[in-house]
Amino acid sequence: MNYFLYAVANVTEISTLIAPGMIDFASQKAPGGIMIIWIISAILYALIAWILMMTWQKKQLRGK
Repeated sequence: MNYFLYAVANVTEISTLIAPGMIDFASQKAPGGIMIIWIISAILYALIAWILMMTWQKKQLRGK
């Protein structure tokens, strides 16, 4: 598997946040280390949540 795709797969997998290091793709450890992948995943999911909250808030303000 391509190194870049492997890193993306590790970052976007929700189990990385719940149980870091417990699930490996193709029996390989996370590229860059488990903690780095966990931090990137946490930032990514927090950013997605923030974008969704801001979108919802703008929609609510427009509706009034």
